Amino acid sequence: MHCRNDILISVRSQHVAAMLRGEKTVELRRRPVRAPVGTTVWIYETVPAGRIRVVAELAAVDESAPDELWRRHQNCVGITRAAFRSYFAGSAVAFALVLRRLRPLPKSPRLTELRAELGEFVAPQFYRTLAQDSRELKLFRAYSEENEKMGDLNLQATKARSREG
Repeated sequence: MHCRNDILISVRSQHVAAMLRGEKTVELRRRPVRAPVGTTVWIYETVPAGRIRVVAELAAVDESAPDELWRRHQNCVGITRAAFRSYFAGSAVAFALVLRRLRPLPKSPRLTELRAELGEFVAPQFYRTLAQDSRELKLFRAYSEENEKMGDLNLQATKARSREG
């Protein structure tokens, strides 16, 4: 039986923006993330935005020396070599979450809405596994489905306009 996995990670605004522009498909970490390939990754954009902004699928977790990780992923990390070196300064091992199927969630709850809906919501400092029956995950999935429907409606409207023109 296949068990679905979902994790929540926090990412700074500038890195989320790079994901949304298609410049970043690899999220860097100094500590290992223990999640199998195929895990759904919910990406929380840190304050001041304070909202779930992207959902993706985990394609791989790459663990290596920082220089080797840079060599393999430099075109997908969304930062400069200097910023990469600064981030991993003093680290013998670096970790990369290789993401695929990134989908923006333009309509998603802000931190205040998350807290109002869930009673308590604390963004993870590192990452958190989401229980399949949790109210938190059910809410994220509902917003994801709503965003998909909006995307379908936008695509239908675009197709209709192109037929008219």
